[in-house]
Amino acid sequence: MHFLPKEWIMECWEDGFYITAMAGSAGGSSLVVTSKGTPYAQQSYKVSDSFPFKCINKKWDAGGFRITACAATPDQAAFVLSVPRRRPMEETQETLRMLAFQVAV
Repeated sequence: MHFLPKEWIMECWEDGFYITAMAGSAGGSSLVVTSKGTPYAQQSYKVSDSFPFKCINKKWDAGGFRITACAATPDQAAFVLSVPRRRPMEETQETLRMLAFQVAV
């Protein structure tokens, strides 16, 4: 089972809805909330069984992307990165990854 339903998310994005919240369960299922009228102009997400450090850094380096949601099941973690419609005056994000990253619920 996939953590996030890709086709449904793509349809939501096409209709102007963006991911605003997520949750994962110990049983492997997920809950995804999408909303219209968000401050986001674009989104991307990554589902991984390990911490997606390179992917997150690549999005940060591309400019504008910030982590706006994350969730996990026992097997996978998902991170949503968004570009705001209006750039904040100054914003910096950091992540802390423990030596042995494990998805925890």
